[in-house]
Amino acid sequence: MHNRRKEKLPSQARKARTIIKARQFILYSELVQLPVDPCSLYETYGWHLHSWDEARDIMGVADPFYIKASRAEARTVTTPCNDFFTIYDSTVVPHARIRWTIAHEIGHIVLGHFHDFAISDLNKCAAANGGSPALVLELEADIFAAELLQPMPILKAIGDLSVERIQELCNVSRKAATNRKTDLAWWGNTSMSHHLEEKLIPQFGLFLNSFRGRIRFATTIIVNEFGMVIDRFGECTQNLSPGDIWAEDCRDCSRRTPPSQTCRIICEEVEEEVCDFPDDW
Repeated sequence: MHNRRKEKLPSQARKARTIIKARQFILYSELVQLPVDPCSLYETYGWHLHSWDEARDIMGVADPFYIKASRAEARTVTTPCNDFFTIYDSTVVPHARIRWTIAHEIGHIVLGHFHDFAISDLNKCAAANGGSPALVLELEADIFAAELLQPMPILKAIGDLSVERIQELCNVSRKAATNRKTDLAWWGNTSMSHHLEEKLIPQFGLFLNSFRGRIRFATTIIVNEFGMVIDRFGECTQNLSPGDIWAEDCRDCSRRTPPSQTCRIICEEVEEEVCDFPDDW
């Protein structure tokens, strides 16, 4: 078994890195609509997710991972074989809070918190914070959860949204929706990962199309059913109505998709750069 790299805990949350990681994860997971289902991602990646009641039956212990004793909403542990086990308290209300908590735990996994930092460091930080996990890592997991459940490029593409509409679309708490509304106003236009933003738009194309009466973009591209770009054409400044999104050609510019593939035509500018799957996930 190779030795895991151990790093010192960061002095502050790495916001840009965390948001980029979340957007890469959304792309690689081929998520195409809101609300995102964080529970299904555990099945996708072979991670283990159980409610506290389920875990009691499986493990045969009174309080799995000491969830009740520590008043934790969820807890994740990893094994030497890189398996991840998350147990959550299903009695937490509202349900949107459970979704957030599970997305938060995914953040710990994807951001590498379990592999990058020595257990002793986490324990020392826990003791210094009255038993709570390392605060800076908790903040990073929250930033990740916010971007996973409420991706800013998608919310910006929809347009001006109220707190209530964000809450409804993303199935999050009012507090989370209010914070996201503030995020969009203060740093939603920051292009920290411009190429990722441009890839997310076509991936969510069908979902976004439901918010538009007409579509008007600059460059015609063709994406497959997973939202991945497979071909692009020259300028097409015409409009496509929602009924035209599944077709073999653009009725305005007459460009045709490859006949052997079932594709979706949308018009969008997309960079050539490919977002690779990170090696440490």
